[in-house]
Amino acid sequence: MQEYTNMDYFTLDLIRVIKIIWKNRLKIIVSSFVISLFLALYMAMFLPYKYESSTKIYLSSYKEKYQFNNQILSELKSKDFINNVIKNKKLNITSSNISKDLVATLNENDKSISIKYKNKDSKLAYEVVVALRDEFIDKVKQKLSVSKVDILENAKEESNSSPLLYKFKVAIMCFLAILAIEVIYFFLKEILNDKVVTPNDIKYDLGIDLIGIIPKK
Repeated sequence: MQEYTNMDYFTLDLIRVIKIIWKNRLKIIVSSFVISLFLALYMAMFLPYKYESSTKIYLSSYKEKYQFNNQILSELKSKDFINNVIKNKKLNITSSNISKDLVATLNENDKSISIKYKNKDSKLAYEVVVALRDEFIDKVKQKLSVSKVDILENAKEESNSSPLLYKFKVAIMCFLAILAIEVIYFFLKEILNDKVVTPNDIKYDLGIDLIGIIPKK
């Protein structure tokens, strides 16, 4: 009786799985395409592309920057502050819409404050960031003894990014991800299947040679 190693069995089993995946390649590709198409449509309807505008400032003449910056970040994102900005700058947007897409962070290295905002309208995103920055600078100068605030990074209106290109890239990534998941599913389904499917299963599981096969009527 011939002895078979686990590597022999694994090699033949892997070949069988690859053949099964190749046999079902059309079904895998079509189903992955359909699912990714639905995801792309969902994104187009409910997750529109948002332009980002950002600016960075530095309180160069304030000595206790670290303590103040951490304290002011919460105030910068507060509803009262944002409402004042909307009122003073006459912005056509609500405070809730600004709050959910507003990000204000403290850079630990240079102790600068970054303000970022996203909106479907690139011009509005730019206007909101500039308005928040200017109002914040005025408030700092009034409340604290800060004579100089450096603008390290001016806000810019994002115009190079294309929403269609962004959605296309996401759709391709979804397609590839779903395709990989389906291939892994077929692979695991066959590898973990302990049923006798081929004559090789008898040979390697039981360790005996197969003499013959009786056809099923």
